[in-house]
Order: sequence, then C-alpha cells, then structure tokens
Amino acid sequence: MDSTALIFDLDGTLWDSRGFYAKAVSIMGGDFNRSVLSLADGLPAAKLLREVGISPRKFASLVASNKENLQLYPSVRNVLDQVNKSGVSMGIVTSLPGWIALPMLNVTGLSQLFDTVVDWGRCRSTKPSPSPLLIALEDLSVKYNQSAWYIGDSVSDCQAARAAQVPFAWASYGYGPERFDDADRVLRSFKDVLLL
Repeated sequence: MDSTALIFDLDGTLWDSRGFYAKAVSIMGGDFNRSVLSLADGLPAAKLLREVGISPRKFASLVASNKENLQLYPSVRNVLDQVNKSGVSMGIVTSLPGWIALPMLNVTGLSQLFDTVVDWGRCRSTKPSPSPLLIALEDLSVKYNQSAWYIGDSVSDCQAARAAQVPFAWASYGYGPERFDDADRVLRSFKDVLLL
C-alpha cells in the first residue's frame, strides 16, 4: 500500500445496512419490504427510522439486540485489520448522524480501527460538499500532497472527493449505480482496498 490515509463511507461501502434498517423498522411495526425499497430510492436512513418513532436511544438498543443482522461486506474486518497494522491512518466520512453511525461501528467492533469519524453531527454540510472530507483530512494530519483516498459507493461520494481534491475509489459492490466512469479506481470487492 502506498497510501498515507484511507477514508471510508459506511452504508454500501463497509456494510450492507438496508436490511438492518428495515428490520429495525419492522420491529417497530413498519413494513420491511417497503423500507428496503424506500432506502434503495434514496430515502435517508435517519428519516426512515424517525418516521416509525425510533429515537437515538431506541436505535442504540436495537443495534445491541440485533447485531447479527448488520452484515459487513466480505473481508472488511480482515482488510481493515491489515491496513491498521500497516500504519496507514483510517477515517470515516458519512452523512449518517452519529446516533446511527456510532452504535453500528461499536457493535461491529470496527470503531477502534478508525482515527476519526466525521458524521452529520460533526459537520452539517453533507456530501457532495467537501467539508466532511476536509475535516477528516485535518483530523488525520494529512497534508495536501500526501496520498489519501476516499472510498465510497455513490456519485455524491465521488463529487465530495473531487471537491476536496482527493482520489476516489468506487466500491462497485455497494449501492451505487451499475456503471460509474468517474472513479480513479474501481474496487470489485473490499479486498481491492489493499491495492490503494
């Protein structure tokens, strides 16, 4: 690896969370299948959860009691462990609010691997604004001329990386479009992170 830092999106990049959110909604009496479709159509997870009355405290409880339903993509834990041991700094930039992102990072055991987490609570500008990425780069003490990558699955992830002048690696296995031509690298699986 030649990178100084790797910064990751969450939903559709580290984990497949649509079923997890939909299960939380169904526990509260909502419709599982409709929830999955709504998320696929772009409804923010926070809005979906709030619509059925899931508070931050309730969500933390649901995460703790349903952690087996949160599916990491194959090889995520192993690859992140390897990157961590290599000394490359790692961070998270997500448009999720902290009350969603942090319990999920904790329950998967991934939270201790990241040097910074920039969620909607830390930066009210969301992607495609470069602001969250710039905060993460500052947290990681990454200088402009150093090699840092942003890894995500969506067009807004790429736009944020471009605006922050950071190379973008597209997680093609995630939730993004079937074809995307504007990435600096295409990751066919999470293992390809090791090639950055």
